[in-house]
Order: sequence, then C-alpha cells, then structure tokens
Amino acid sequence: MVVATAAQVGDRWDAPGLGEWDVRALVGHTSRAMLTVEAYLAKPAEQVDMLSAPLYYRATRSLAAELVVDDARAGEVLLALTGRRALAADFSVV
Repeated sequence: MVVATAAQVGDRWDAPGLGEWDVRALVGHTSRAMLTVEAYLAKPAEQVDMLSAPLYYRATRSLAAELVVDDARAGEVLLALTGRRALAADFSVV
C-alpha cells in the first residue's frame, strides 16, 4: 500500500507533506514505521511493559520530537552518503 501510494508522487518529493515534513520525509517515516511493525509482529514480546496506549505515549513523549528530527534528516544523510535521494523503490513495504 505504501509503495503503491508513493508511486503516485511523481516529481513532488519536495512538496509539503505533513507539518514540517516534505513528501519524501513522510514516505520515509511511513515506510520505516511499517517495517518496524512487521519486525515486531515477527517476534512477539515475552511480557507486557506498557498496559495501555496512553501510558506508552506518556512514557515516550520526550523521544517523539527527536524521532521527527531524525526522520527529516535521514533523507539528507542518504543524499550526502550516496549522492541520491530515497525513492519509493528503495523500500520493500507493500
């Protein structure tokens, strides 16, 4: 689903996406989130550490701002290291 949607972006990768994110950062963040969910589902937890979603968000609120910055920077790091920006084809999420 993510790749099919990202394939429709065309040349709008630098267009505004959500808040401070451009479309590229939004697709990258979404793709990483999907891969994380797949990885977590492949290896179920042995115990429950957070009993509810509100407790989880309260415990991780301070980390959230750092993750947004990291995702926004990820595209620039890829560009600096490889000379190219990420494309939908770089992600295996379907």
